[in-house]
Amino acid sequence: MADLAKRTTKKSRPTQNGYGQTVDALKTTSVVGQPTNSKDQITTVQLRAARMMARGTPIALVARKLADWIVPNEPVREKQLQKARNRLRSWGRTQAFRDAIWEEAVGRLDAKSGEILEGIARKAASGRVDAARLAMEVTGRHSPHTEIQPAQVNVVFEGVPRPQSPKEIAEAEVVDVDAEVEPDEL
Repeated sequence: MADLAKRTTKKSRPTQNGYGQTVDALKTTSVVGQPTNSKDQITTVQLRAARMMARGTPIALVARKLADWIVPNEPVREKQLQKARNRLRSWGRTQAFRDAIWEEAVGRLDAKSGEILEGIARKAASGRVDAARLAMEVTGRHSPHTEIQPAQVNVVFEGVPRPQSPKEIAEAEVVDVDAEVEPDEL
């Protein structure tokens, strides 16, 4: 049984040469834009590793699962795993690989946006003020960071008769506010 843990030959070999065929790491509609280095394409193995890492899989587990494709020519499993981990770390330093991880993570998050909004709505309905505020911001009913601009008010007096002389005002009828009003005067 101890010999099974330290196997020197692999059960299966990848059928592709090297890391596999190259694929576009980013589409033209990318969220993050164009990569900053000249390596704008990644391999299918790198894309598979990026998908696993976008789900939060640790590097050690990604290396264990993809070791036969990352380091196909290493017969000793421990060395193969170490080289695979190192290669994954070096891929993580390239812009194209990080962009592929980002694209996968954003896609997964976008796919769950309905569930996220339902959770926010449940919390807001239960009385959480922060969730209610976020829900109102998402729907556009509340915008806390905009400055309130004073509205311009134009008062137009067209068609309103103006008094002609001060005499008209002085001759006006004086009404006592405290006086009782008869129902027939209303």
